[in-house]
Amino acid sequence: MKFKKIYIEITNICNMNCSFCPPHKRKNDYMSKEEFECILDKIKPYTDYIYLHVKGEPLLHPDFDKFVKLAFDKGFFVNITTNGTLLDKHIDAFKYVRQINISLHATNQQEIINSAKQIKDCYVNFRVWNFVDEENKTIKLLEDAFDIDIQSKLKEKLIEVNHNSLQKEINFTLKDNFYVSVQNEFKWPDLSNKQEFENGYCHALKDHIAILVDGTVVPCCLDNNGDINLGNIFEESLEEILNSKRTIDMIDGFKNRICTEELCKKCEYKNKFN
Repeated sequence: MKFKKIYIEITNICNMNCSFCPPHKRKNDYMSKEEFECILDKIKPYTDYIYLHVKGEPLLHPDFDKFVKLAFDKGFFVNITTNGTLLDKHIDAFKYVRQINISLHATNQQEIINSAKQIKDCYVNFRVWNFVDEENKTIKLLEDAFDIDIQSKLKEKLIEVNHNSLQKEINFTLKDNFYVSVQNEFKWPDLSNKQEFENGYCHALKDHIAILVDGTVVPCCLDNNGDINLGNIFEESLEEILNSKRTIDMIDGFKNRICTEELCKKCEYKNKFN
């Protein structure tokens, strides 16, 4: 089995408290360099692309620069998701990174955009939630920064798909290696959610898995509390984890559009694929 990408959470600690990103219920921690290298070696046969993302701010990790160089040296294409507030501290390390996804929801958006524009060594993708009004301030900041009419382009895209719900991401180029992705905010899956969607399809375990900071392997990057614990990569091989009954049951279930896990039934995000 070869995954399109594997998410690795090098820390679950964040320096922001964004409204769309609920806090996790786990112990705050940083992954050690030895643990990170162990993971890279174990997942090498299973993917070429890693994403330093689940919860937490990866640029907060004291060894971030060493981590991305290590992954690069081992032949991985490194992608990160960040709130962008610490970009200036790691500019030199981005030569080892393929793509930086910046969630533009921090209060100092102008400073973040200015810092991002200094990045030359990799792709930069700005993520914006909820383009639903004419006065989206984040969109306006990007328009001014890149001298481009984003509003009109987005409206054209919405007409093409014949709806205004932005169920799927709308992506386009701002300039050179800079891009923007716009999508409506979704509700994170949580076992306490009342609404259930028992049937549905998901790309979890087909094109990606995620590894939490303590080594717990989960099906996707939205399982931020490790509710679907498939095993621990520090204690087992990835082959053993992927061949466990729980994993196989999930895969077979999704093939038949059936959710075998309670958390999956509480997930609205999978509706985007149905």
